[in-house]
Amino acid sequence: MPEIAQVRSIETLDAFRASLVVFHAKARPVLDEISSDLRRTQLWLESDRLLHWQREVVRRTRVLEAAQQALLSARIATFKDVTPIEQNAVHAARRSLQEAEEHLRTVRRWIRDFGPRTEVLARQFGSLDSVLSHDMPRAIAWLTQAVRLLEDYAERRSAHPALAASSEVPWPELPTETAAPPESEPTP
Repeated sequence: MPEIAQVRSIETLDAFRASLVVFHAKARPVLDEISSDLRRTQLWLESDRLLHWQREVVRRTRVLEAAQQALLSARIATFKDVTPIEQNAVHAARRSLQEAEEHLRTVRRWIRDFGPRTEVLARQFGSLDSVLSHDMPRAIAWLTQAVRLLEDYAERRSAHPALAASSEVPWPELPTETAAPPESEPTP
């Protein structure tokens, strides 16, 4: 003997399905944007920042060499104590070069660590992508079909007042295979 469905609110089930459609529509672009940001950041580190600091090290090395040459020239020209201007220029150029070398080391460390640090997140995004691509459309299609079946069932119970109190109201026929999910579900 078939059991009686205890349907309290088909509208609530349909509202849940509609919320799932909205979530699916909003989550997909966010996931794509996050993946794009990860790729863009990796490319920015490897091409832009690395090249920038490599060029800065070369440029600042030349500035340091020029300052050292000016200091040496001042020493040779005067044969006396070096002026503080040349010494300060050498110290400033040396600090600037050290700063550029530190930035270069930092960028290289970021490049080295970026992949392993984001790999776990990328795998989680892959799992979420699978849910959004495969499971979510199937769940939406299943909920759509369940709402239709429950509405048909409720309609049959109300159409047969003599059978409304008994459990003899037949269930609508279930399809043998779940229909393919619709390409895009209209949002309510």
